Amino acid sequence: MQASQRASWNPALEHAIALGDQLGVPVVACFGLTPDYPEANLRSYTFLLGGLEETARALAERGLQCVTRVGDPPQVALDLARDAAAVVTDCGYLRHQRLWREAVAKGAPCPVVEVESDLVVPVELAYPRQAWSAVVLRRRIQPLVPSFLRPLLDRAPRHSSLQLEVWGEDSQDLSALLAALPIDRSVSPVALVPGTEAARARLARFIEDDLSRYAEAQRDPAAAGTFGLSPYLHFGQISPVEVAWQVSQPGGPGADAFLEEFVVRRELAINFVHYNLHYDAYSGLPSWARDTRRRSPPDCLHSPPARARSDR
Repeated sequence: MQASQRASWNPALEHAIALGDQLGVPVVACFGLTPDYPEANLRSYTFLLGGLEETARALAERGLQCVTRVGDPPQVALDLARDAAAVVTDCGYLRHQRLWREAVAKGAPCPVVEVESDLVVPVELAYPRQAWSAVVLRRRIQPLVPSFLRPLLDRAPRHSSLQLEVWGEDSQDLSALLAALPIDRSVSPVALVPGTEAARARLARFIEDDLSRYAEAQRDPAAAGTFGLSPYLHFGQISPVEVAWQVSQPGGPGADAFLEEFVVRRELAINFVHYNLHYDAYSGLPSWARDTRRRSPPDCLHSPPARARSDR
C-alpha cells in the first residue's frame, strides 16, 4: 500500500482480499517509510503518517493488519513476501516508483500482481503511447470514463490477519515514530486534517458550495473555487474514482468542467511520465521544442526577466 494509502475504494486492496480468500490465507497491508524521500519534511511526514493511522484503524475493523516499517519500500515488501502466497501492489508512475515495483516483482518468491488504483482510466487503456496534447487524449479517454465511474464495495476477508505476529511500528500511534525520524523539521505542520474521512468531508463541501460555479471560478485565485483535495490525492488518501463519481452525480456545467480538469488533464500528466522515459530531462522535450530553442537568439534564452520594483 505504497501509493494508495486508504482502506476503501482501493482496487489493489480489494484484489488482494479476493486473492487471499481464493488461496485461503489472510491479507496483510504494508507501507515502507523512507526517511530521506526527496524534498519531504516534517509537514509532509506528519500528514502522511496521520493518514496511515486512520487507514490502519479502518483496516483493523475489516480484520486486516497494516504494517508500517522504516526502510527502503521494496525491501520492506520483499521481507514480508518471504512468508507470502502472493504480493499485490498498487501502481506508481515516476521512475523511482516503477523501480520499486520492478524490484519486488523480480525478488519476490511468489506471484506479484500490480493493480491500478490511482487513476480513473488505466493509463495504458486510455492511450497506448504518449499523447502530445489534451485534445489527443480527450477523444480517447472520455468515452471510457463512464464505465469506470462506479462504487467499489469493501469486502470483509474470510481470514483475519490481526492475530498474526508481524513486526511493524505501532500503526495506531505513529507520533513516536515521527519524533524519531531524521527528517527536515524546518517546515512545520499545518492545520490540515489528514485521512480519507477528512478528504470526503472536503469533497462534500466542494460539491455543495463550489461545484456549480467551478467553470467560472477555477482560474480565479481570489474566488476560492478550487476543490482543495490535492494533498489527499497525492498521498492516495482518497480515490480519484470516488472523487469523479461523486462529482458526476449532480452533473451540470461545473461537473463537466471539473471532470475535464480532473480526468483529462491529470491523466495527461500521468501519460507523459509513463511513456516518456526522459520526462525530467531536456531530451524528453519534443523535437519541435528543442529545435525552437536551438534557433532562438542567445539573449532570448539567457536574459533574466524584467521585474517590477515595489517599495511597499
